[in-house]
Amino acid sequence: MPDIQTRKIKVAIIGAGNCAKSLLEGIAHYTANPDDTTGLMHPVLGGYRPSDITFVAAFDVDSRKVGRPLHEAVQAEPNHTEKIADPLPYDVIVQKGPVHDSINRQMRDFAIIESNLPPVNVAEILKKSGAEIVVNYLPTGSDEAVYAYAEAALEAGCSFINCMPTPIATNLEWRERFEARGRALMGNDVKSQLGATVFNKDLLELFRRRGVKITESTQVNRGGNADHENLHFRPEAKKRTKKAALFSVVGSEDAVPSATMIYTPANFDHKQAEIVVKGKIFGHAPVSVSAVLEDPDSPNSGGVIVDAIRIVRIVCEQGRAHDAAKACAFLMKDPPHQLPESEALATLHEAVAGPVNDNIWNRIGTLGMWRAAAIAASLVAVAVTGTFHIVKSELANSRDQMARQNAGITRFVADNHVGFVACREDLGEGSSATRVYEAKYLDGKLHFSDGNGPLAIAGRPEITEEAIRGMGTGQCRGYLRVPDFKTLRAI
Repeated sequence: MPDIQTRKIKVAIIGAGNCAKSLLEGIAHYTANPDDTTGLMHPVLGGYRPSDITFVAAFDVDSRKVGRPLHEAVQAEPNHTEKIADPLPYDVIVQKGPVHDSINRQMRDFAIIESNLPPVNVAEILKKSGAEIVVNYLPTGSDEAVYAYAEAALEAGCSFINCMPTPIATNLEWRERFEARGRALMGNDVKSQLGATVFNKDLLELFRRRGVKITESTQVNRGGNADHENLHFRPEAKKRTKKAALFSVVGSEDAVPSATMIYTPANFDHKQAEIVVKGKIFGHAPVSVSAVLEDPDSPNSGGVIVDAIRIVRIVCEQGRAHDAAKACAFLMKDPPHQLPESEALATLHEAVAGPVNDNIWNRIGTLGMWRAAAIAASLVAVAVTGTFHIVKSELANSRDQMARQNAGITRFVADNHVGFVACREDLGEGSSATRVYEAKYLDGKLHFSDGNGPLAIAGRPEITEEAIRGMGTGQCRGYLRVPDFKTLRAI
């Protein structure tokens, strides 16, 4: 089974097409520009940045890509997506994978020219490469091929991210097979960062939230890359996942949403979506919204997959692969459980932060309600853009009382590498007070402040519970919770 305790997240890619091209180029850009957070939903997740992702294996069936280094293969025909940056060089040769049903007959020898090399043993390649996560970019409708690659990933001890509509992550038996090996199964059908499905879904949610009866909902998508051409011949699965996402937010009395794909070769990777939603407001008065969303299709998925990859690493390294399913509603069109977008984002943050667990959560002594509120106001609750910790505030003196007081447990996740530590300090003559210190990771050291300036204590790249306990004038009863539960790692 691959070693997941190393810093780099080792990824294998199935399909060196436009989406793979954008993913590689995007990672190259953010690696070269570490301070640039534009276009990233989460610049840091659990301490991991996009630059921590590397590629160790790749599979395709097209003769223009098989046998070439990965960073060259993603530049080959028929890839035509907008260039982000020159991809980093990788010592990875694209291998010929099994074909199964991945090439539809209308595109064979035209859009896709099959390599005459024999297919490799995928599981063996994955094992030798040390891959821990397999990202699937097979064409829509390639169900047999998806299941075959998933079996190979299981055999090699890898997690599997299904970016296509094949209904594997929604199958409980498949998820349990991966989870039994400590690996995650995430899917299905990756959303765009800001694409037609997300925009349309949020618009429908807005109508419902404002008490508007939906009388019409249409979405027409136009695109011209290889995926869109494939959808011209095999649209059924994509229609299913799009409709599933939209159906999840409308009521039984609302109009049935529709989604149509039209192949327009001149568009190449440029996608255009025309969205119309109509409804009735107070007094049955009509209201309508018409919008046109335009974007380069492949980069739009890259911003989602860099999050999916890092979340899979986080949950697997903490021994809770089952929590990957919680992130799917925000990242995928057809997740195990559909949720409104706002709820889906909160659930993703829960997947990163982990569950409430008395053996893991850090005790910080008895806090008054006002102090807990003050800490909450100081943080963006459940923001996962930095190395995170969770503070448990005890507003009762006994475990039984605590169990009856849901308000006694508050979740906080640090933002921009900032955390908080609560200490009970001995003031002498039998009295004590609880003080809350800010802990900020800066320039390779952990710095503490009480809000009035730096304390006389500076940390080191790795700081343990015992080191934090010595801070201040008295005994510290709390400490930072970090990804490995023991130390704060340099990020």
